Amino acid sequence: MKPTRYNTLLKNCLSGMAMLLLAAGFSSCERDSDLDLPLAVNSHKLLLETTGGSTHIMIYSDGDWEARFEKQIDWGALNVLEGTGNHDVVFSYSENLEAPRRVRVLITNSHGVDTITLFQKGFDTRLSFDKNDVSLPRNTAWVMLPVTTNLVDQFTQSRIRVTDPDAPETTPEEDEDEQEQEQTIYPVDWITNQIGVYRKDGKPSGILFPVANNTTGEPRRVKIELRFIDGIGKLTSTSTIVTQTADEPVLAFLNDEQEISRPAGTASLKLSTNLGYSTVIQCRGVATYPEGVQPWISNIRGDGEAILCDVAENTTGSDRKATVTVTYPLSQSQMLTASIEVLQNTVDLRALIPGETGTAVIDNDEIFEGIVISDAGNANLEVNPNETLTKIDMTENDKTAYVQRMNGAYGFRLKFDAAADNTLKRYSSVVISVKGLTLTKEANPTRYTLSGLTAANIVSATPGTASDLKAKNRRIADLTDDDVYTFVSINNVQIAINDGAFGNVNDGYTKQDAALNPNGTSGMRADCAPLAFFDDSGKSIPSLINMMTPWRRTGSGVPQGAGTLNGILVHSELLRYGSGTGNMSRYQVRPLEREDIALEASAGAGFATTLVEWNWSAAPSAPAKNDDGSLKPDVGSGALYSTISDKETTPYAMTDSYNAKQNTDGKKGAISRTAVNFNCAATNSWWNFDTGKGEAIVSQFSTEGVSGDNMVLIFDIVGGTGGDANNKFPTYWQVEYSLDGTAYTPVDDGSICVRPLVWWSNTGIYCTPGLINYVVSLPAKQLAGKSKVYVALRAADTVCCRYKENNDLNPNADGAESNTLTKDSKGSGPIRISTYSIKYF
Repeated sequence: MKPTRYNTLLKNCLSGMAMLLLAAGFSSCERDSDLDLPLAVNSHKLLLETTGGSTHIMIYSDGDWEARFEKQIDWGALNVLEGTGNHDVVFSYSENLEAPRRVRVLITNSHGVDTITLFQKGFDTRLSFDKNDVSLPRNTAWVMLPVTTNLVDQFTQSRIRVTDPDAPETTPEEDEDEQEQEQTIYPVDWITNQIGVYRKDGKPSGILFPVANNTTGEPRRVKIELRFIDGIGKLTSTSTIVTQTADEPVLAFLNDEQEISRPAGTASLKLSTNLGYSTVIQCRGVATYPEGVQPWISNIRGDGEAILCDVAENTTGSDRKATVTVTYPLSQSQMLTASIEVLQNTVDLRALIPGETGTAVIDNDEIFEGIVISDAGNANLEVNPNETLTKIDMTENDKTAYVQRMNGAYGFRLKFDAAADNTLKRYSSVVISVKGLTLTKEANPTRYTLSGLTAANIVSATPGTASDLKAKNRRIADLTDDDVYTFVSINNVQIAINDGAFGNVNDGYTKQDAALNPNGTSGMRADCAPLAFFDDSGKSIPSLINMMTPWRRTGSGVPQGAGTLNGILVHSELLRYGSGTGNMSRYQVRPLEREDIALEASAGAGFATTLVEWNWSAAPSAPAKNDDGSLKPDVGSGALYSTISDKETTPYAMTDSYNAKQNTDGKKGAISRTAVNFNCAATNSWWNFDTGKGEAIVSQFSTEGVSGDNMVLIFDIVGGTGGDANNKFPTYWQVEYSLDGTAYTPVDDGSICVRPLVWWSNTGIYCTPGLINYVVSLPAKQLAGKSKVYVALRAADTVCCRYKENNDLNPNADGAESNTLTKDSKGSGPIRISTYSIKYF
């Protein structure tokens, strides 16, 4: 970038303090000698407020003069454009609700030209693409990339760069002194320069451009960048990666039919398509109706990854149907077509609570018809909550049932007053009288519970079979809130850590049962644990397993391959495994039978390839180490170490995991020397108070020769050693990656929670009896083909659990994250990991 006088000015204008200095600089530009010149002005720079107004410019001239703007503007005007001799000129300007702006006024007479620069303050520029990456099929298309911005009139001044994302980074020369912000494009051969602004409701909401047909047979990518320089020279930029695959375009609805509620509103019909959210806007739709039915759907349009349509209120007194058909133009003569049947009902209990959350007592003589997807007496229906630290209400599971609409559109959780009243059997068609019941609506995700049921509320229950159940095949990314409390089949998944059983915990903290858990306790502490699954797109979901589930720990272990996870989609909060109040994820799955986890049993049958893995399941006497003292992997080549290892006498020590396949040997699920403690003594800390930055556990490995669209980090983790004195570690950690081991970038959705390991006396209700499984998706395209890659699990802040210091231990829920580490905190805080793996696919 060439150095200019204005560049120097820019460096002094990028903060609020600099703006004050700038203003002061403007007032100092007057010179007494100006009055003696044949052409002069009283100030060469003026700073104007954001509110509209006017300012005076004094022109000194020994003859005729003319005034004009350097370029046309619509936000200001001069009251006179020519004159003779000395003259006072008024510049009037409108309010500025966008970024700072400027214009130059040129004063000309026979002696030459003088310049006045007028700066008007504004607001910080907001400019960002709504997605960091967009995937498209191979066909020719117009693509719209949504942009969030506060620029309106100024948006057209943005520069657009289209570059090869795999090419070395270059900085185009910017003549910021001239401040010309023409749209500039550096084209690639499959995106033309026909880039325009997409407007919605009169405001810019994205950029629109065509892509050519991909005949290469391989995916191709471009980086599209928007750059905006405001009136004081501050650059704001945003970019996204557009990938055009070699895949044929596909357009389909996620379901064959969709049920919507009675009130008027906007219905969102979910798509299953590879067109990309940015091309769906080009879909056009029509609604057709059975004979005699009046039209009630209008304004069908594409938006995001769904088709939206406006629906009128159903006042007919009966359910009504329509078929919505959408088309997407591949060419002037070829269209993609998809149809869905939309059912608008007359009785929708969900409409009783219009807000995000709330409760309502149903006082109408309404009934709800559906199919039962749970099974009375099944042990894996609901979390049995702690009443005290050592007592769990084991009846909550038995009082819970789930019923979904016959078409699977949505479901309800049922809460009976007594377990004996819950006699509902799986696959039964049931009619429920809801008068007098309480409806509860919860948010994030939206879900509904009917409570207060007794046997009298069950009007009828007709036995059925699995064939009566509406199939709902889903990918993890396709799950929506409408799927909560329905039975779903999640395709092409495998268990993240397939050592051990379906619930890997210390069974000495769970309920004693002569057949299922002979080593349990009557004063039980915990009753549910998550088991992480992930699919072939890198998305993950926990499966919840209660401790009294008969097939949880039978000695046979878990299947090693890939397949389908079937079960009831729920949202439960487990304080022992999740952050805040126990939030683990938006959705979890509860399988009802061992057969619901339909994965291939053979080893190596999964879709994921292990690149590098540290796994101490073979119980070595000591952890294997590289020459530099870092931990040596069991699979592949690499290093695993902590950033405080050089401060520790024994940085790594063998310890226990809880991945036993059976629980009958008196060891309660524990296996000695199958995990590693990353030690942190009292004199050290996982937070560096000198730098104000978290310490980390880091893996280093190579990805040369690696190919695949996805890469994941899989690990299990817990803090402490099963005693209050060793719980001095942060609760929140962040996964980051680096290519040089110095500059790290946080991974999207890479924030995790580390809980303390349980201990017998006064164990916290937030302490976990096992290690927590995590699957974190890594940016495969950025990391593939590198000689060295670093992945760090770094302490994010100093928030920690309420450990015992000065007798202030709080083992209840409000002690989970109510403390902070300080430089003077006493005690150690080791971090325990039994498996750490990088996989790609």
